[in-house]
Amino acid sequence: LLCILTGGNIDLSVGSVVCFVGAIGAVLMVNMKMNMWLAILIMFVIGTLIGAFQGFWIAYVRIPPFIVTLAGMFFGRGMTSIISTDMISIKNELFLKWANYRFYMPFGSTSKKGKFIPAYIPPTVVIALIVVILIAVLLKYRKFGRKLYAIGGSRQSALMMGLNVKKTIFNAYVLDGFLAGLGGFLFCLN
Repeated sequence: LLCILTGGNIDLSVGSVVCFVGAIGAVLMVNMKMNMWLAILIMFVIGTLIGAFQGFWIAYVRIPPFIVTLAGMFFGRGMTSIISTDMISIKNELFLKWANYRFYMPFGSTSKKGKFIPAYIPPTVVIALIVVILIAVLLKYRKFGRKLYAIGGSRQSALMMGLNVKKTIFNAYVLDGFLAGLGGFLFCLN
């Protein structure tokens, strides 16, 4: 969404980066027995670096976003298949506690035997809702969001207003990469 708001820019690589980052996190926790928090940090850093790499080529070198992110998509897919072609089952205790945690609601349904089954929300949904709210606030009330809308409206007008268009587009792709890293983490939790 952030990249699209800048006016025609797109990121085709998000899904592949999410899978790539998720595969890295799984390999780090399972094969290398790494601490969950360090693995998550590495996942965020890799997603952010991929976003920064793509953002540099799009914003400063002016290669069309379609070409750069298509290459990023193929990179993410290829690296994921190099890391592992099999499904990796994460057995880290702390990670499993996070993955299996549920926020139970006071309402629910009743089974055929008359047992009350409460409705629940997994932590991935809560994290995703928090991110959506934060991005909505960023876009509506922060300078960065207004810059994105201004660039999307007219790049030339944004330049005439004195906005640093290249830096803003670059930052949009960096944030997009960070969110792809977060998506990789949430993908692992499911």
